[in-house]
Amino acid sequence: VLFIFLSWFWSLGAVASEETQRTHIEVVEGLVEWRSGENADWQELSGSKEVTAGDHVRTNETGLANIRWGDRGITRLDPETEIVIERAASGESLYSALLKVRVESGRIWSRVLKVLDVDGGMQVETSDVVATVRGTAFGIAKETESTDIAVTESVVAVPSALVREGQW
Repeated sequence: VLFIFLSWFWSLGAVASEETQRTHIEVVEGLVEWRSGENADWQELSGSKEVTAGDHVRTNETGLANIRWGDRGITRLDPETEIVIERAASGESLYSALLKVRVESGRIWSRVLKVLDVDGGMQVETSDVVATVRGTAFGIAKETESTDIAVTESVVAVPSALVREGQW
């Protein structure tokens, strides 16, 4: 009985899964499409798919999707959004990597864990701004002529300012 109890107790420490150490996109609802590179054809997604640098993702007017950065955070794509994954990582390097997303159109919301590594964090880029994040909750909306940034927790650095919690 003691052996069985110790075996069971020891197995609780082995819960970590490789599944959580990858960057993948999950379809929440509606139409979500993916393509690898600039010239590939768009493919409809269902369920979950691992994504890598250079992948494009878009949602239609009813589509919602989540990008899970392993255990480091999540980015939600709202309807009518298109992004490009500029940098992604998997495995142990996910915890120290710089994650990078380019928003072509639409709106994303992200929550990213704070990282201690100077080279880590997340950058979100649009045609007119680059936001650097070390760990926070924020949203970015790419409009035709501008980019809106909303910070709900902590601080986001943009080239000419720091956008603080509760600011646009």
